[in-house]
Amino acid sequence: MDRSANNEAIAHLEKAISLAEGLSDGPAQRLLRLRLQTTYGHALIHGRGHTHPDSIAAFARARELAAETEDIAARFSAYYGMWMVSFARADLAPMREVAVAFLGDARHPFGSSGKGRALHVFGVTSWFQGDYGSARTHLEQALAVYDHEPDQSADPRFVFDNRVVAMGWLALVLWPLGEVDEAARLLDSVLSLARQNGHVPSSLGCMPIRAVLPASVADPVRPDRMRRNSWG
Repeated sequence: MDRSANNEAIAHLEKAISLAEGLSDGPAQRLLRLRLQTTYGHALIHGRGHTHPDSIAAFARARELAAETEDIAARFSAYYGMWMVSFARADLAPMREVAVAFLGDARHPFGSSGKGRALHVFGVTSWFQGDYGSARTHLEQALAVYDHEPDQSADPRFVFDNRVVAMGWLALVLWPLGEVDEAARLLDSVLSLARQNGHVPSSLGCMPIRAVLPASVADPVRPDRMRRNSWG
């Protein structure tokens, strides 16, 4: 997966999952199955797409395994994967259900390692609902968590660079709130950070946000165009 050899990763993980199913049951075995299943789901997302039936089925299974696992932090990658495939299908009900469960677990003392991503997921879900105030609050809180826990940015459980993607979403939230200059500044920072990191999935994750924002915001080379943007 680190080399973007997704087809090979899928094949190896399918074999690993098959072997793990034959192990005796116990906390360690259930945790192993969950980790294999969520890694498999993320490989499918990158290899076949968020809305591919295999990706959806993989994370549905991961969610089942997460319910059987006592390790709260181990559930987070399953939450995130299930949320992503629901988001890609514009299916709000499961998005909201997963976002609430994720944030609830992340607020537990043993789940604090996922708090930034849980806030991030809740913020984007709020944006999808049209609640820009809640979206802004939760995304700003997510970035504050990432700033204090720099290792979160490269957390392999969440595939993307958390800080890069959260900053991009915050830019998208600020634009309709009328804060065009701040949205442009954030977008410029996002694109620079993504290029510096050299992480292909994170860089690609920024492109739809740049495409959605109007040229007056998305073009960091033409600040004069921002000043001409009218908000009525």
